[in-house]
Amino acid sequence: MSVFPINIRNELTKIQYGDLDENLVIETLEQNNISVGKEDLTVHKVSNDSGFDGAAVHVKIEKNNKEINEVYYFFRGTEDDTLHDAVYDITGIGAGVTLDQIRDAQAFYRDVETNIAEDHNVDSLTRYGDGHSLGGHLVINVALLEKDFTDVRGSNDAPVNLKQLATLDVNFRHYLYSYTGEFDITNIPPEKLQLLARDFYADEAKNISHTRVRGEPLYPQTIPNTMYIGNDIYYIGDPNTPEFPNVFDSSNTGSGSRFVNLLRRPFGTFYDLGFGIKVKADTYLYDFHIGRLMGLIGAMGEDMSVAEITEVIETAKDNPLAALQLIPDAEYARLVRTFGLSHLLEA
Repeated sequence: MSVFPINIRNELTKIQYGDLDENLVIETLEQNNISVGKEDLTVHKVSNDSGFDGAAVHVKIEKNNKEINEVYYFFRGTEDDTLHDAVYDITGIGAGVTLDQIRDAQAFYRDVETNIAEDHNVDSLTRYGDGHSLGGHLVINVALLEKDFTDVRGSNDAPVNLKQLATLDVNFRHYLYSYTGEFDITNIPPEKLQLLARDFYADEAKNISHTRVRGEPLYPQTIPNTMYIGNDIYYIGDPNTPEFPNVFDSSNTGSGSRFVNLLRRPFGTFYDLGFGIKVKADTYLYDFHIGRLMGLIGAMGEDMSVAEITEVIETAKDNPLAALQLIPDAEYARLVRTFGLSHLLEA
C-alpha cells in the first residue's frame, strides 16, 4: 500500500496548479493524519518554456526494518488563462504534430530518476503518476513510453495521440509497420490502429486508470488517431449525462444544450419544426467554423512552433493582416494552397 492514498494524490494534483513544495505536501499529509517528516521526502519541480509544469515527490522512509521508497509524479493541466497551452492542445493532442510538452515531461522524469539514483536504490523504487486534463495526457504518455509505473491516474484527462506515440516510441512504430506495412499511421484504418495500440501497450494499460466527471466538455472522441489507453474508467456525476460530450457539437454541451432543452419542453413539435431548424443550422455553422479553425492551427503546427503560433493568434486579436505577416513565407504559401486566403483571414 502506498504512503499517499487516493485522496492525498487528488489534493496534490490540484495543488500542482499553484506551487507544490515540501511545506504544502507536509501540511496536506498532516491534515489527513499521515505522519511523514520533511527529512523523509524531496520535492522536484520544473516549469518549461513549452508550457510543461511538473512536480515529483520522492518519499524514502526506513523504519522497523522496513523500507518505503516511492516517487509520485504530478503534472499540471491546461492553464485557462494561457493561450500557449491551448495551442499545444490543438497542435499536440489534436493534430499530433507537436511534441514539446511530452518531450519535456519525459526529460523531467529521467532527471528525477537520475537524482534519486545518486543517493538511493532505484531497484526498489515504486512509481505513481497523476495528472488532470493536459497533465493526465502527459503523465500517461510518459508511463507508456517509460514502462515502469505501478499506478497512473488521469483525471478528466485528454486522450493520447497515437501519431505522437509512433513518433516518440520507435518500437511502437516498428510494431505498426510489421502488421500494416505502413510507417505513416494516418494510412492505417482507425479501428485497426486502435486495436494494435491496445495490444502493444497492454502491459502498461493494466496500471492506468481514468476518472471522468460526466458532462465536462474536454476533447471529443472524433479527433483522428486519439484514444484512451487504460484498464479502468471511473465516472463521477449524473449517470444520464453523455460520457464524452463532443465539443464540436454545440447542441450537446454547455449553454447551447440548456437553451435547446428549455425550448423543447414547452413548444414540443413546434420546436422541432421551427426553432429546431434554426438551432440546428446555428449548430452546424458553429461546429463547421470550430472544426476549420482547429484544422488550420493543427496544420500550422507542422512547420511552426507553439510559441510562433501563439504570437500569431495574439496579434490577430487586434490586427489579422499583421498576424498573417508573422507567418513565414513558405508556410504562408502552403496554408493558402491548402485552406485558401479567406479561410486564413476568417480564422
